[in-house]
Amino acid sequence: MLTIRLPRHSPQPLSSATRPAPLPSLPPTPLVPGSRIHVSGICGTGTGSLACLLTDMGMAVRGSDDHVYPPMSDYLAARQIEVRHGYAAANLADRPDWVVIGNALSRDNPEATAARDLGLSTTSFAAALEQWVLPGRLSIVVAGTHGKTTTTTLTAHLLCEAGLDPGWLIGGIPCGLPGPSHLGAGTPFVTEGDEYDTAYFDKGSKFLHYRPRICILTSVELDHLDIFADQAAVDRAFGQLLALLPADGLLVACGDDPGVRRVVAATPPACAVVWYGLRPGADVRPRAVVQEGMGRRFDLTLGDTAHTFHLPMSGDHNVANATGALLAAHRAGADPTALTQALSRFAGIRRRQEVVAEVAGITLIDDFAHHPTAVAVTLDGLAHRYPGRRLWAVFEFRSASAIRRCFESAYASALAHADRVVLPPILRHHRLTADQLLDPQAVARALNAAGTPARAFAELDGLVTHLQAELHSEDVVVVMSSGGFDGLLPRLTAVLAHRSPPRNRQCDDYGKGA
Repeated sequence: MLTIRLPRHSPQPLSSATRPAPLPSLPPTPLVPGSRIHVSGICGTGTGSLACLLTDMGMAVRGSDDHVYPPMSDYLAARQIEVRHGYAAANLADRPDWVVIGNALSRDNPEATAARDLGLSTTSFAAALEQWVLPGRLSIVVAGTHGKTTTTTLTAHLLCEAGLDPGWLIGGIPCGLPGPSHLGAGTPFVTEGDEYDTAYFDKGSKFLHYRPRICILTSVELDHLDIFADQAAVDRAFGQLLALLPADGLLVACGDDPGVRRVVAATPPACAVVWYGLRPGADVRPRAVVQEGMGRRFDLTLGDTAHTFHLPMSGDHNVANATGALLAAHRAGADPTALTQALSRFAGIRRRQEVVAEVAGITLIDDFAHHPTAVAVTLDGLAHRYPGRRLWAVFEFRSASAIRRCFESAYASALAHADRVVLPPILRHHRLTADQLLDPQAVARALNAAGTPARAFAELDGLVTHLQAELHSEDVVVVMSSGGFDGLLPRLTAVLAHRSPPRNRQCDDYGKGA
């Protein structure tokens, strides 16, 4: 097996030859402790985390949003950060020092309009992070279509447990860390790098603001069809990220993913590349991967020594995510022995295979998976985690990509990894025409034709009633959505806790009427 020796990090300034051309930056208005900052769209995973960072820096932070739901709303409340429900010009009437505009806001949003009309200092979430938080830090950026949140959280956890006191910003709620963001006193800062556009006034990908010295690239697939016209456009965005890496940086690239191979070949970075993955051809490859309890055990060589790791998560994709995180943490200065102990203590992330309830012998799981590839690997991982139990997939077509007809067959193939599938109606059409819009009934028909019982419902009440009647003890239900699914999980938990005994499993008439 090839042994990769990664030199420890010694911070050096970027030279003018390796530093990319300047990106649009903030106006020169100084930010000082006590500065009043309003975050428009504060319940986004990134903006909410930034709000907490700015609070820790001594700023007076508040915000507004029209989609206020857990887990971010709960976390902001616990941090005593004021959240105003809905957008309104009145929210800026007291003229805050800065307005951070979330990327969900359009130009005609009342707060975006008010900020311009009042002449307020305005910036994006990504530019704020670049200018206010990242200077002087070893920037570790985790990018990719899938696995960003898990890999970012793993990297931050490993560095934290190894005693390096990193900072981080995660697009989710970690279970074993103080929160989704942390300043830290150490040099490393780990950021989840999102390829989505930055703001209505900056259509470049957010991760182009993060100036990576170490980049983990997990995967590259077609997604976010509301901003990327095709796969080539997605590839160009990731290629621009790789171009930011300096000569003394490091790209940790997943060789299992053909999209990553394609992008690196098209845009070779100026720095060293270490390929990781479970398949032959990787420089660093986990060996002896086996299921161990609810997680995985594997062997990996870091430096000169092979170590045995235990990951308390299921699925080969998470073994790959952990491998990338271990390589980045080792490069940043973490001791391999400390990393073996740290990984075994990883507590996971909210809404990533998160068990939220056990009701009448039924396991209810919340997961953020929304791309077909992520849906498939999530279901595969859960099938290994709960062998012999009937796995139900309840999936919401919610994102601007998920509701597009071009993904119908991909979702049918992905959801076929479950034993039973339940689909709600599409409630948010994102201005798509009827011929562009995915049909949940068509997905259900394709699943039934291929042998996976599926039902699609015209309204959420019918879906809940159906699950209440059909679920049995020992069933596992994973609810997958990139949003709040209109409160489905707490509602389902409540009705299952108070229902009459379920019918015998042999009475199923699943698939009829789909």
